[in-house]
Amino acid sequence: MHTKRSRLGALALGIVMVLTLAFGTAVAYAAWGSGSNTLTILASNSTDETFVQDVESAGVQVDVYQIATATPDDQLGAYRYTLVAPFDTSAMQSLLSTSSWQDLALEAKGIVTAADGNVKAVATNHAITGEAASPLANLADGMYLVLAHGQGGANEPAYSRRYAYTYSPAVTVLPTREADENGVISTAGAGDWLDNATIVLKPERSPLYGSLTINKTVEDFSGQPATFVFHITGSMVLPATTEGGEAQTITYDNYAAITYNGTQESASTTVTHIPAGMTVQVEEVYAGARYRLSSNDTANKTVGPIVADQAGDPISVSFDNESNNTGKGGNGIENKFTFNLNNTGDWDWTSTPSQTAPAE
Repeated sequence: MHTKRSRLGALALGIVMVLTLAFGTAVAYAAWGSGSNTLTILASNSTDETFVQDVESAGVQVDVYQIATATPDDQLGAYRYTLVAPFDTSAMQSLLSTSSWQDLALEAKGIVTAADGNVKAVATNHAITGEAASPLANLADGMYLVLAHGQGGANEPAYSRRYAYTYSPAVTVLPTREADENGVISTAGAGDWLDNATIVLKPERSPLYGSLTINKTVEDFSGQPATFVFHITGSMVLPATTEGGEAQTITYDNYAAITYNGTQESASTTVTHIPAGMTVQVEEVYAGARYRLSSNDTANKTVGPIVADQAGDPISVSFDNESNNTGKGGNGIENKFTFNLNNTGDWDWTSTPSQTAPAE
């Protein structure tokens, strides 16, 4: 049994791969593979340790399907691939013949998706990050589809505390050969067949956002309208996403308000779309002329890190107020303007309490 290890990049990740299938001239070749292969799948090829640790925390899993069997061809010195059901369609055969790996992976994924769970996999929800990660062993010679996803299901991204990671489908063959100096892999190339291979997936990542609930309690609320305004600020350094890249600092600056209209003694508001993982400062900057912070409370509080919406309930912060016995009132209106990408770039206006737009 050959135990050489091959570290390969999957085609869907932008690395050039050429697959010689059943065509070409005869070449000299080494012994065939053992017929029992081991495949290790890595969730990232980043050299940035912070990036790697974040991907590791996302719990990436893979579903792996054999889409073709492989038979040695003594004349070619290469393997011939025969598609297996339900991947044995004319579209798949055409792509197989033209060696279009990326299109082949996309077409194969479409077949899996359309089958709605009725395609048999050689591995399902197999962890490739964390302590549970392990190689896939005893895989037969053939061609395999690798679909990476999060723990929420086959079509779900993998979520870390700050990011969502998504992966394109990838195709690989077992056994395989080392890539040449140009990163090209050809099963008709020279050298030994490798039945212990590693493929490296390269995710696309997008930032996650979370929410913050601000709770307000007013002692002996008089029933007169009252508005409380809060200033929310924060900053966070994001690590470089590529080797040699620069770290990025992002900031957050927003206001929120709670208005009392009635006899309630407590109320809350939830501020959304705060970068996940950020620690923020929340300051009560206005309480009207009638109220002041309670003696056991502070106007400025540090809260965080913000939890991504996909990870659970929003975190919260509370402020307590009491009457200052001035007899004076204080009220306000919170206006929000949201850029509407679906309406020719107009701004949508809402207010709390609700107001009517003035006539033009």
